[in-house]
Amino acid sequence: MTSSVAAVLEKIRIANELEDALRRSEAEAILAGQIGDIQAIEHEGDRYLALENFDRARELYRQAQLAFQGLGLTDMANAVREKIRIADELEAAIRRGAEEAELARQILEIQSTEHEGDRYLAAGNFNRARELYRQAQLAYQRLGLTDRASIVQDKIRNADELEAAARQAEDEAELARQMMLFQGIEQEGDHYLSMGNFERARTLFRQAQLGFQQLGQTDRVLALQNKIGLANEMEATFRQEQEEAARQEARLEAETALSVGTQLMFVGDYETALERFRRARELFLQLGEIIQATYAQQGITDAETAIRELEQVRVIEEAENAIWRGNQFMGMNLYADALAEFTRARELYLQINDFANATYAQTRMFEAEMALADDDDDDPDCPDYPYCYDPYCPYCYPYPPYP
Repeated sequence: MTSSVAAVLEKIRIANELEDALRRSEAEAILAGQIGDIQAIEHEGDRYLALENFDRARELYRQAQLAFQGLGLTDMANAVREKIRIADELEAAIRRGAEEAELARQILEIQSTEHEGDRYLAAGNFNRARELYRQAQLAYQRLGLTDRASIVQDKIRNADELEAAARQAEDEAELARQMMLFQGIEQEGDHYLSMGNFERARTLFRQAQLGFQQLGQTDRVLALQNKIGLANEMEATFRQEQEEAARQEARLEAETALSVGTQLMFVGDYETALERFRRARELFLQLGEIIQATYAQQGITDAETAIRELEQVRVIEEAENAIWRGNQFMGMNLYADALAEFTRARELYLQINDFANATYAQTRMFEAEMALADDDDDDPDCPDYPYCYDPYCPYCYPYPPYP
């Protein structure tokens, strides 16, 4: 634009020189006056041209051009026409510059949007990045910048690929985390299996199996199914071993009880022996060992027989003592006490079915009753009664001392 103005100014200078030449001629004074007026209009057009008021400048130039043409000054009219052309060119150039500046501004704004999309893409916000890229792409397309729009389209595609890769990485990380979680559950199940807690181990194995099944880990599902089967087998074996150990323990206890019962029979502890024989029989029956249970039953029978015999001896001794005390009371004329002792003796003899001695005791009871009926004086003749301690007193102890 500076060169155009300079050219215009040069032409103005030339016009001024022409004007000076015309003025030097008196013959041309009037023409010069008219030319001056026209040139004043032209100069006014120059001023508006310098102010870039192209419409006003062209209007003044056309007035001057018409005036020069009216005076027959073709060269000057052509010069003014050239100024009109220059004004048109300057206006077009300025308009092109403004349009280019506006285009550059819009491109800068679009690039700013594009760069903001780059920042969101780097931060992993793929949705926002795509949104900004699409805005930039549409803006480039409206401006006809297809190359830039194609580049942004590649960025959108890149964002899609990066998001897919990020999601795949997240999925893989989540898969790894869940795999570690279920592997930890499986390892805990292995621990309980080694400790013999088969129920807890199976529960943990099933939890891990379900988790691996949801993750599509078929090999781990099958491996855990095998572990569950192994836990079942180990539990069955363990229970068999426990049952066998319990059987062995019960057999040992039964045999020990049978042996101890036999030894206690020899030392006369029949009550304890009976308890041992009964325990042995119970255990042998639980074990299904009928022959050994029969031996224990024989021990029970022997112990019960011995107890009965021992009880019979005790009863006989108690009955004999009662008879002896009754005789003593008879000698001391204590017929009521004697009757009680003879009655006790008869009851004891009847308990063991000793009817002969029971009859004797019955006879002595009758005698005591008869003596009790005939005796008017209950006090004995011993002067020391009831504090006589002489075992040979004829009143208190008419019979010799009971051995």
